[in-house]
Amino acid sequence: MYETLDYIDTAVVLINQLMPSAKRIGTVYNQSEPQSQDAFDVLQKKCKELGLELISLPVNNSSEAQLVTQALLNKRLMLFCTPDNVIFAAFETVVKSCDEANVPVFTSEAGLVSRGALASFGADFYQWGYDAGLQAAWF
Repeated sequence: MYETLDYIDTAVVLINQLMPSAKRIGTVYNQSEPQSQDAFDVLQKKCKELGLELISLPVNNSSEAQLVTQALLNKRLMLFCTPDNVIFAAFETVVKSCDEANVPVFTSEAGLVSRGALASFGADFYQWGYDAGLQAAWF
């Protein structure tokens, strides 16, 4: 199986264009999930290329997400959520904390915009699943 995370690069470029004065991005991710770690690595590399400071904190489960997110919020940044099952499970809690602190939330998963993210460029996993179901039904 092959996974591409190029959409994370594009999402970070989009953030940089939408908020050119912002120089710090915060992220919370589950370092024990391989896909989350891979996404973090891509995010870290792209931030470095663009001269953005990436401030990250690990989270182990969704019950920690609010506390860990709040630890980032006093650092004057915007939040970027990578594809991460722990963050997806606690997304509304993360967004609520960010909204209260007036911190914008960006993501690389299009479905999270309807759950409170300001903007996204990337995968729409719901649509991919729907399309796969249509293809399976066709066969």
